[in-house]
Amino acid sequence: MDKHCCRIISSMRAGSTLLKALIATRPDCSDLPETPFQHYNIIKSDKRITVLKKPAGYTDFDYPVLGDIHSKDIIMIRNPYDTVCSIKQMYISRNQKNPVKDNDQYFISYWYMVYNNIIEKRILEKPNTLLLRYEDLINEPVKETERIFKFIGTDFPTGTDTYSVPAEYNWQWGKDDGGEVLKTLRVQRQTNEIINKDLLTFINNSPEIKATLTYFGYKFNDTVIALD
Repeated sequence: MDKHCCRIISSMRAGSTLLKALIATRPDCSDLPETPFQHYNIIKSDKRITVLKKPAGYTDFDYPVLGDIHSKDIIMIRNPYDTVCSIKQMYISRNQKNPVKDNDQYFISYWYMVYNNIIEKRILEKPNTLLLRYEDLINEPVKETERIFKFIGTDFPTGTDTYSVPAEYNWQWGKDDGGEVLKTLRVQRQTNEIINKDLLTFINNSPEIKATLTYFGYKFNDTVIALD
């Protein structure tokens, strides 16, 4: 039996919990809570494919650190505007006191650090690595999950747009996630009610962000809401 690991590599609020829940619908894939990649060797899972996801923290400056294990890796990215809005909403919903929770520049720098690290480490050039854009997953969940299932090697490759609540643990808002959209158990769009024009302007005028988005296959003007 080909027993191996699948790692989901991403920033926070990029959809990694949603992706992990979708993968967990396959009977031969594990459904574990958020687990650091380095814990793979001590995990006891009876599933053929062990799925790990651990987004970068704010101070994970060398993220991702990937050991030499038999793994298939999924790089998951979400456009920076929606990522920052989602991070800020997480803090608001948790009523968490954080000195940087309203600092757009801090969160944009975090997003850029994560994905620039992936570029500099040339992870997408490595074998057994797949790129997944959050927007593609939301727009065509059945098509994208079928592509993912085939990539990770599950014996059940039919795509899906629904998932289940974890059987052995509870989703936690801000960690594994416990947001209302996730609890619907169906892939769907989530829209931002408030337009942050200063953030949009910064993103549109940043050559570094534009280059990063281009590297990951985005058409830059399609990744954020137009200012007009």
